[in-house]
Amino acid sequence: PGTRGTLDNLPDIQRGTVTLLNTKANEFSPFVRRVGERVFQHLIIRQRRLELEQILTARSPVQMRAILDSRGRLKSVQIDGQSGSANMDDTLSDALNTAAFDNNPPKAAAKPNGDFEFVFQAQLRAYQPGPAGTPGRIESRLSVALL
Repeated sequence: PGTRGTLDNLPDIQRGTVTLLNTKANEFSPFVRRVGERVFQHLIIRQRRLELEQILTARSPVQMRAILDSRGRLKSVQIDGQSGSANMDDTLSDALNTAAFDNNPPKAAAKPNGDFEFVFQAQLRAYQPGPAGTPGRIESRLSVALL
């Protein structure tokens, strides 16, 4: 409940499936998916450059708010919550500044002032075991909400 959504177990939703569990995001899913997938692609590219230590210092998700203007161009990016790793936080900020836009935003999805407000939350999770105690795999997650 609240602004973060629900932590319900959803066993029929498989890892890798694009899910939009925010009502407005669901209603405008093609728009949210276009923006979200583009940001996620750029996020993955940037995260691959991180050192293991930079990943492991991220203790929580990083959350940022992105505002697109009425024409779908990025207007502003604001950090709402830090991960504990400045490098991890920078990967989301860089991805948003590069890829948070849309050439055909639906006018009905806009806020009363004409802007489109997104909340992005990114997290890297390291899973053990790997060689010499290092993570065996690292999973990247991105949540997108349209307010």
